[in-house]
Amino acid sequence: MKVTCIFLLFAVGIFCYSANAEIGASDEKEPVCERYHLPACTRNYDPICGTDGVTYGNECLLCNENRKRNLHIRIKKSGTC
Repeated sequence: MKVTCIFLLFAVGIFCYSANAEIGASDEKEPVCERYHLPACTRNYDPICGTDGVTYGNECLLCNENRKRNLHIRIKKSGTC
């Protein structure tokens, strides 16, 4: 009985760990550039960290950079890098 309980706890622990690892790997998201009238962006400060390691003042500025330089920078996380 004890061996079964230990095995089940171990299996649940591995399952939870592997689920968290997959979620962490796909945190990057695609910017929604269609909602902005580029190249004019508002000056609201809502920083995001791009996959290039640069902090952009808002999502529109990241989209504008992608458009100007023909890049494909994604959103790594909200906030500064």
